[in-house]
Amino acid sequence: MSGSPVSEVEILDTLSLLNARLSEPVWLFGGVAVDFLVGRWTRPHSDIDLTAYEDSRERLTEQLEAIGFSSADKGWLTHWTRDNRPWRLELVFLERTQDGSAVLVIAPDAPVGVPGHYPMPAGYLDPERYATLDGVRFRVSSPSGEWLARTNARQVIAGRQPDPRSNTTDSFWNVYSAQRRCVGCASLGASQQRSRKNSSLRWYGLDSRLRGHGLFTATVASRPVYPG
Repeated sequence: MSGSPVSEVEILDTLSLLNARLSEPVWLFGGVAVDFLVGRWTRPHSDIDLTAYEDSRERLTEQLEAIGFSSADKGWLTHWTRDNRPWRLELVFLERTQDGSAVLVIAPDAPVGVPGHYPMPAGYLDPERYATLDGVRFRVSSPSGEWLARTNARQVIAGRQPDPRSNTTDSFWNVYSAQRRCVGCASLGASQQRSRKNSSLRWYGLDSRLRGHGLFTATVASRPVYPG
């Protein structure tokens, strides 16, 4: 993350511009994706996280440069800035698999990340999965993939710590899981509530609105293939 805030208006304007000018599909992930999935702004953001297939890189590079974005990054993780604005786009490239899913491939010489192959859940990049926030419609990665990416971030980028502002579990839980909270949770201790909360999310999923974007199913508990 760049550390400089990007306003909600700038996020929506940028996504509208990308919708109009990019011919290759890109998907939101990360904090802004969570906001689109839950249908409201949950916290401030300091960047816009996007992901796309590696075989779209050349065309996306041309089109992003045509609308004023620039990047010197060549690996799986690229950062794009525009018009000296303090925030940036973070664009992650994934390899397309034969079964139509995606895998993050970090090469041994990559400047960031632990080398290895990290498969995403089936349907992570569904071209038909959209979410809408404040009138802007954009493709979003699957909730199960978002969960997997957050819970395994430290295995992909050594030393990375969870950002308490972008806790996807809490965002989904607070907005969508009221109907699934356990009876008598108020009387439980904090650790018991967290355990019950995580168990509920893992085994029961979220309400019907989020189910429309993809279930938290057994893929939530899956693990990537780590190097070695």
